[in-house]
Amino acid sequence: MANSAGFSAVLPADLAAYTVVRVAGGLVLIVLGFGTLRSARGADDAAPELPDPRRTGWWSAYAAGLGTDLGNPKEGVFAVSVLPQFVTADGPVMVTSVLLGVVWAMVNADW
Repeated sequence: MANSAGFSAVLPADLAAYTVVRVAGGLVLIVLGFGTLRSARGADDAAPELPDPRRTGWWSAYAAGLGTDLGNPKEGVFAVSVLPQFVTADGPVMVTSVLLGVVWAMVNADW
């Protein structure tokens, strides 16, 4: 969606925006790393207890993935360099870009 609105074109053109996204991505990775270390520190050799699915819904995994993707400046550069070649000048550019983004998101979600 951000690519369709032109946001990802800002990343290669504006060094300050690229730096902000890069630093934000580094902070997201630091937070995720500390969370992983904290949960691993409490682990023992006993069989792991499965978490209650009502308490750990899909939202936490979605938020972690979204934060990782939004903090990755290469995602925006990839979107600018690959997706426009599939958009024709004859059709609705915004709708086509959004549909390509949805397909890309679905492929990433399946992966």
